[in-house]
Amino acid sequence: MFAFTHLFVLCLGFLAFTHSRGSPLTFLPFPADVQRSLPVNFTIAALNITLPNTNSTGAPMVLGQDGATGGAQLEVLSTWNSFPYNDFPALSLFGGQLRAFTKRGEWITNATAPSRGQPLGWLTSRLYHTTATDYSVVPVYGLNLAKYVLAANERADLWSLCSWKGPRGQTNVVFDVSASPPNPGYDIADCYGVWLIVVPTLPPHSK
Repeated sequence: MFAFTHLFVLCLGFLAFTHSRGSPLTFLPFPADVQRSLPVNFTIAALNITLPNTNSTGAPMVLGQDGATGGAQLEVLSTWNSFPYNDFPALSLFGGQLRAFTKRGEWITNATAPSRGQPLGWLTSRLYHTTATDYSVVPVYGLNLAKYVLAANERADLWSLCSWKGPRGQTNVVFDVSASPPNPGYDIADCYGVWLIVVPTLPPHSK
């Protein structure tokens, strides 16, 4: 009876998810599938799951500029095409913390807590060390190479790519565009849903 109930819930969850996002991928959002740490470094590619798309590997993502504040530099997760620099070539996930490493392997950059309607932000600082623990990865099936996608608050289905207006506007990852504030800096109608594919790299991350 338990096995049947579990299978029934799984089918309902899968149907609801694919219907809401139009995604051909199998998504298993059960707690047992959520992983808050990975044993290897990785990069991220944004895979379009909304529009007709011949790119099966996704757009490579980097940490794009987002200004500065006292004692800290701010970044956002951007497409390499809109910000063709990569000062943080490796990411890691440890205990729900999403970390970024410099080309020298230094860890002074962390993802900030996800905020609905806002880009996936990062903070680089030698002064502040408080890090958000809201991130995880969940398995997907249906991709040739990908095994995991990035989730925030255990939701992997709320990421979108949105293009910022103005000169040198970047295309950034936004969490839950349905909750975007007034005048968010991007046109919601031009945003499209993506999976944030985890692409493993070597060597293993540092703790």
